[in-house]
Amino acid sequence: VALFCWIRSQMAADTLAELLLGLIHRIQKRAENKVKKYIFSEVKRTGGKFDVLLTLATTAVAKPQGIIEDEIYPSVSKQKLEAIINDLSHNSKWYQNAVIMESLSLYSHNNRRLVWALVNGLTLATDHKNCGDILTALQWLKTRKAATQVPVIKQDVVNQEKGGEKAKTEIKAPETIPALHLIAPLWLPLVGSLSASYPTTFNIFAFELAIFERIEKEVGCKNIWVEGAYRYRNPVKDFPQDFDDNKACYHKFLDLPENVGVFIPKLGKGLESH
Repeated sequence: VALFCWIRSQMAADTLAELLLGLIHRIQKRAENKVKKYIFSEVKRTGGKFDVLLTLATTAVAKPQGIIEDEIYPSVSKQKLEAIINDLSHNSKWYQNAVIMESLSLYSHNNRRLVWALVNGLTLATDHKNCGDILTALQWLKTRKAATQVPVIKQDVVNQEKGGEKAKTEIKAPETIPALHLIAPLWLPLVGSLSASYPTTFNIFAFELAIFERIEKEVGCKNIWVEGAYRYRNPVKDFPQDFDDNKACYHKFLDLPENVGVFIPKLGKGLESH
């Protein structure tokens, strides 16, 4: 019975971890799909963008010395070009920013409680310094979320548009935000306006999702593991206890060379052949 309960507890931990990773991934994919759908509708809105580009390219190649007003405008009107410029006048990071904004909307209005329910059901651990900072940030978020009042944080600044939950707070010295330097740079403008040492305005929902996205990545490669799980267990437990003392035996059993300089080129050739 004890063995059965132990195995079932590992399966339960794995299931919770997979649900968490799947939910965060689904938020990202739904955001990407929604942005792509928007882009497609914008392409259709100013009809024939690609036909216009083909006409411009053909005309430019055929008459390189021609005057734009005489050669281009009769085929493609100035108004049509202005409409295309208006549709495409975004910076190079527009797509990524749009996906992040949509992800934040999906998280804030639909998925936040579910994500937190799964996170609270798991015990995460790591022996990597940066990942340790990520888990410190997670614990800081848990403490802040559980506390009814945190003396150094004003919690009555800005309400969410939907649901009535408060997304933005004001951070006052000496309060600092752990692991702020480890989140993706694209999240920083949404997390808050930064001063020399701490944010002055802080979007807690954006920071939560940025941390959860980082956790999803690190759990996937076992830099962070789930205590009590099997699939997402501590990677040290993936090795036999006597691995360091019997490397040659295990390499021979797996038919792998001990020299990494031999293994990597062989692996590369195999990948290239496929």
